Amino acid sequence: MRKIMVALIVLALAMPALALKDQEWAEVYAPAVAQTDEGMVGSLSTMRVRVEPGSGHVFVDTFPLTEIDMQSSARMAASVACSVANKSLNSYDFFVVVRGEAQMIGGTSAGGAMTVAMVSALNGLKLRKDVMMTGTISPDGSIGPVSGIPQKMEAAKEGGAKVFLLPKGQANYSYMETSARQIGPIVITSQKPAEMNLIDYGKELGVVVKEISDVREAVREFTGERIERQSAGTIDDSEYQQLMETHARELEAEAKGGYASAQRANSSSTEGYLEESRNRIVNGQNFMSRGKYYSAASSFFESIIYSSYVSNYEKYRTDPQRGLKEIGDEIERVDSRIKNETKNYNMAYLQCFGAAEEKIIEAKENFEMGYNLTENGNVADGMFTLSYAAERAKSAEWWFDMAKSTKASEEFSEDYVTSLALSTTNAAEETLMYAQFSTPTELLSVLAQANDELVRAKSAVNDSYTAGAVVLASKALALSELVIELGARGMDGESIAVARENARSAIARAQSSGINPVLALAYLESGESHEEEESTQPLMDYKFAECIARTSGAP
Repeated sequence: MRKIMVALIVLALAMPALALKDQEWAEVYAPAVAQTDEGMVGSLSTMRVRVEPGSGHVFVDTFPLTEIDMQSSARMAASVACSVANKSLNSYDFFVVVRGEAQMIGGTSAGGAMTVAMVSALNGLKLRKDVMMTGTISPDGSIGPVSGIPQKMEAAKEGGAKVFLLPKGQANYSYMETSARQIGPIVITSQKPAEMNLIDYGKELGVVVKEISDVREAVREFTGERIERQSAGTIDDSEYQQLMETHARELEAEAKGGYASAQRANSSSTEGYLEESRNRIVNGQNFMSRGKYYSAASSFFESIIYSSYVSNYEKYRTDPQRGLKEIGDEIERVDSRIKNETKNYNMAYLQCFGAAEEKIIEAKENFEMGYNLTENGNVADGMFTLSYAAERAKSAEWWFDMAKSTKASEEFSEDYVTSLALSTTNAAEETLMYAQFSTPTELLSVLAQANDELVRAKSAVNDSYTAGAVVLASKALALSELVIELGARGMDGESIAVARENARSAIARAQSSGINPVLALAYLESGESHEEEESTQPLMDYKFAECIARTSGAP
């Protein structure tokens, strides 16, 4: 046996099998690569999975030791497996045991194989021993690219594989070819780009090579069973539409009134802001004509900020302290209501309380930022930020009043909301960690935004904004998942269609549980309204909708 020095084995792990019956475990082989004295070689580990009733724990046990990405890989695999099997993650505990030759086990490329084993354990499916695979797992179930595939194929062949599955698009495999030549006592090595067709290489090995894009395809190859993607189901948005249309029309009237007042206070230094206020009113009216009431409300909200800036700027020039004090007092009043008034938490409107807390947090952050800008002499930017803070506090109060006006029999305690906030924050942190291992350069800004939302979620928990923490952590989770998914398959029209379908499915499932996911519906509408834009914003909106709907469930 070769002496293995460093291993890059990609797996997910769990607890010992000593007290458990062999027939209750699902077993797959996980091909990997390892660095030896003779270069990169394939290595094969055994991965055994058991699932039993529980509360969403994922226990990992591996020998040899594991690198830090293993627990997050296992958690991701369990989450995806439950989604594919249409089961609740919080209803099961997962035990994964990995055994291999390497001195150190690490990486993510066995995430797909681990997910297949978990689906098999959840559904009681028998796994073929002569099928093996490599590929990372993404939150939406897609299989992502990996390295070292030829060496993994060789290890799989030695282990008895007849079929080898690899990520879609990697059959034509690019790699760096290393060559060495000796000049006297010195060995000079060099590398150059090279390509090989892995389907042809599989024929040389006697292995059928197939490309797969989704874990459901892998499950079919391993078990012969076809697991269809769950359809979105019917979404009832009638109550949402009524709420948002009323809100949009109220904001339209306020925007028009604010614009008229700003015209009277306008000066040469604020003229551009007044024009922006008018443009936002026109945009809002266009959205209204299309029945996109949340998008219309957002445009009217922006108009109000611009016109408020014009009035606030002139007020500040006349009496600086009075203008700042009025804005600060109003934010403090709304914050006091949200913090101190009793909240009737229930399945239908938990996320609306969360939206209120998220927005008052944002209002307070912007007030502090605007105040500091103004005090440091940047009056224009400072007053605009303060105007935004004031209007954000108003929107927080609207969400709060809407949530408080509803009565439901399925009320639950602050303790449950705190528990939900902590579990959602933990899930977001684990997913963010998983995303960090393979983030493309162009998505680093999205990953940074996910980290910012996670920091804000943790702070919200500490400040007792527990419902707000659920929303903030859901956003951190959504952005982290988006990074993983785009890193695996890139961004195209199909990505947007899949994200839209996933959002609709999550909302439909929430409604079937008695939840009225108003905030998720708002983000769904926003994604649909901006889908023609060449940016990641529609994808972000759809992911926000999906994750908020997923994490606002009943106890």
